[in-house]
Amino acid sequence: MKIMVAPPVSAPTPASGAVTGLTDALIRAGARPLRRRRQLGRVLRRLPLASKAPHVGGTIILPMMGWDAVKAAAYGTWSSTVPVCWDVWEPQWPQWVRSLEKLRPQLVFVTAQQSAEYLAEHLPMPVLHLPEATTVSGYQPGLPLAERSIDVLELGRRDEEWHAAALRCLSTSYRHHYEQVPGQIIFPTRQELVAGLADARISICIPGSMTNAARCGTVETATHRYFESFASRALVLGHAPDELLDLFGYNPVVEIDWQRPAEQLLALLSDISTWQAHVDRNYQRVLEVGDWAQRAATIMSVLSSTAAAPVVTSASAPAR
Repeated sequence: MKIMVAPPVSAPTPASGAVTGLTDALIRAGARPLRRRRQLGRVLRRLPLASKAPHVGGTIILPMMGWDAVKAAAYGTWSSTVPVCWDVWEPQWPQWVRSLEKLRPQLVFVTAQQSAEYLAEHLPMPVLHLPEATTVSGYQPGLPLAERSIDVLELGRRDEEWHAAALRCLSTSYRHHYEQVPGQIIFPTRQELVAGLADARISICIPGSMTNAARCGTVETATHRYFESFASRALVLGHAPDELLDLFGYNPVVEIDWQRPAEQLLALLSDISTWQAHVDRNYQRVLEVGDWAQRAATIMSVLSSTAAAPVVTSASAPAR
């Protein structure tokens, strides 16, 4: 069976790194890119949403960071489609159901376990859970924690309660990087992001269900930031969703002590070298279970099989 993948429409951004990473891994695994990336955006912009493109046969994988109506319309009538969906948040679940019913894909992959379970109950096609991952080789394992210069790194939306506690306890002798203005990009380029993560001792990772419930609802999922941090050997402080525990076989995250967050943070920083073995273990584990190459292999295996079982499954690795 011919398997193709639709590359991202627009130029890469920090938020689209996961889509680009999976797309590249699928191509390395044998999926054929439908078009060269430089041509794709112009082609899709010329296609009306209701266009009837010629049927080319085979299966087209559609990586989507949120529902991508343009990509769905452009490729949905070409062939059998297989969306891979990020950002399937609870408030938009009904819209996702309607959109996917209209698209009528062969099957659907969803990165959030809770969202995959909901869609599986409301759609006629199989819905499979595909855990988040990253391109581990695209990051730097960095120096040992004690030799790094950024003490605390808060990327993206922050938990205001924890952030306030951190501000109260961190003196000017600590380097604390965070958005000075909401929406500000701390590291404007990918190169700066990779270098920043590799130089961070502690990376704060808290699910969107806790930091932005209006957007995410109750969906507690491990985002790309967790995997980027593991690949950079930063100590992840925050909260681990259940799906991350299932994938790693243990808790790779230092859970925030919400009763004494400031004291906990200072204790971690004062003895950061004792956590070196933990971040080294996380780095080895993300190599084993958290690379897009493994997710691409799962997708290709499912699509190459004669039929996909109509149940929610996971690419989780066995516990250790």
